[in-house]
Amino acid sequence: ERENNSKRLRDIFESAPDPMLMLDQNGIIQLANDAVEEILGYSVQELLGKSAEMLLPEASRKVQPGLHDGHFRLPPHGLSTGQPGAKIFLRKKSGKVFPVEITLRSLEGEDGTAVIAAIRDVSVREQQAEELRSFNARLEEQVRDRTLELAKAKDAAESADRSKGAFLAMMSHEIRTPMNAILGMSEMLSLSSLDLDQSRIVGVIQKASKT
Repeated sequence: ERENNSKRLRDIFESAPDPMLMLDQNGIIQLANDAVEEILGYSVQELLGKSAEMLLPEASRKVQPGLHDGHFRLPPHGLSTGQPGAKIFLRKKSGKVFPVEITLRSLEGEDGTAVIAAIRDVSVREQQAEELRSFNARLEEQVRDRTLELAKAKDAAESADRSKGAFLAMMSHEIRTPMNAILGMSEMLSLSSLDLDQSRIVGVIQKASKT
């Protein structure tokens, strides 16, 4: 029966679409499926019997919890099994570091409790999210710049309207003052003795002032 259980477990591992590891309570890799090689670059044989700590980036091993000492630690000390989306960074065999999400399942066996970890590469999703954030930031900057341009254009238009109004008021005053004098003189001339041509000219001036 033990052999049958082990075979069923291996069959589950091999048929799983996502990379999967099984760790014992010491964080030693007991099982791995072929999908692990695709995502990490290590063959199954290279992983079996090794500490899952080897999959963590060297620079972050002290600050990021170990696979078995933090995210893979068994309850009640660490992350609850069955909790999806525990995000950590792993290191490929090539040395490339990339983000993954880990989903854990506990497994009770004759040799004690083990943890099965399903790994999902979220590099593309993270990249798309970053591109979306960058796009939104650029869009917001463009909106701010355009709003500022419109505000400046509005201020310039209002300033031009004020200058135009002041100019027209000044010109009206400058023209009205001599015109009043001209109209006053034409009124006085109309009361004096004028010949026909002179009377006609004065009449034209007075008529033009009323239009």
